[in-house]
Amino acid sequence: MAAPARRLRAQGHARSTRCDHRSHRSAVPAGTWCLWWRASSLTRRGRGLQLPAAHAPVRRAQVNSAWALLRLASPQLPIGGYSYSQGLEMAVEHAIVTDPQTAGRWIGDQLLLNLARFEAPLLLAHCEAAAVGDWGQLLQVSEQHRASRETRELHQESRQMGYSLQQLLNGLPELDRDARRFLEQTTEPHLALGWALAARTWQISPQDALAAWLWSWLENQLAVLMKTLPLGQQAAQRLTSELLPLLQQAQVNASAPDTHPAGSAAFGLALASMAHERQYSRLFRS
Repeated sequence: MAAPARRLRAQGHARSTRCDHRSHRSAVPAGTWCLWWRASSLTRRGRGLQLPAAHAPVRRAQVNSAWALLRLASPQLPIGGYSYSQGLEMAVEHAIVTDPQTAGRWIGDQLLLNLARFEAPLLLAHCEAAAVGDWGQLLQVSEQHRASRETRELHQESRQMGYSLQQLLNGLPELDRDARRFLEQTTEPHLALGWALAARTWQISPQDALAAWLWSWLENQLAVLMKTLPLGQQAAQRLTSELLPLLQQAQVNASAPDTHPAGSAAFGLALASMAHERQYSRLFRS
């Protein structure tokens, strides 16, 4: 009977050792101990941990372009776009915008009378020059964009967001050498320039980059309304449905061959931006 007793004691000791080992790794969720043990044992044996084929690194050219487009248009892009209202907060303060109907008119006018005629064609010119590596043309339209900011608030907004994009792109390995050199030599980047270089880096076509920029602008304006008006999420979605055809029309107008970004005459936007700089109480950055 001595031998069976010794075997029982040995089995009990093995079980207790395994339990102690599990308790020592209590941070590992239940059901994953076997996976952890196998991975660590491979490392201990000096063979390293080999990734399965499904998890192998994907080359840049193989990445779905839709993901890059979603990344560019995402509100999570760390450039601070959510902190600006582009005069809309002042329009709410002065009762120019009071409900979804007046908000729709304000945003629609901005889309068709300002963005489609000047801002969007200018952004498209940035993206087209960056896509083909025409750095001289990119510098020229960049200087035109900088000179066209009508108020200090709009200038600082574009410069701050451009600087954030510059810092983001400089930290990404996929930024190509020519674009990196151009960006490093740019002393005062702005939003349109950074957007164009991001589109080049992530292989987004100029038209898609323009669509992403228009959508981001519209989404930000709706976010401003939800914070300053009694406008809920469902009402914002209904307003989005009404404005999407205008967004499409703005892209078509901006892409017309005879469109030349000579300037804009958005006096209401300029006055709203100047008034917002001195607005007593505000949620958004000035």
